[in-house]
Amino acid sequence: MMTELWNIYVGIKLAVDLGITNLMVKSDSTCIVDLIENPSIDLYVCSSLIRSIKEIITRFDIFRIRHIFREKNFCADALAKMVVRKSHKSRVMFIPSPVGTTSFGRH
Repeated sequence: MMTELWNIYVGIKLAVDLGITNLMVKSDSTCIVDLIENPSIDLYVCSSLIRSIKEIITRFDIFRIRHIFREKNFCADALAKMVVRKSHKSRVMFIPSPVGTTSFGRH
């Protein structure tokens, strides 16, 4: 769980740095989605990280986090596996979607 929270933190921080104002995050962890959406998080070991995520979220005009089933989360799983393998031959690029949000793809 901590790894996925760190990935979300780094990803949304990158989105802010890139000037993205509308962002949808999809996670295959209902626990992560609940932690970020829940107003009370002080009882969790990772509460400071969650607070940091929530602070960054306030910088977006529109921010949504949604649960997605693991089977439909192929792109994120592929990126995570690529990072674990430390493959330097792959590049991550940002692909604008038709509705104006940003998707991540592998090229």
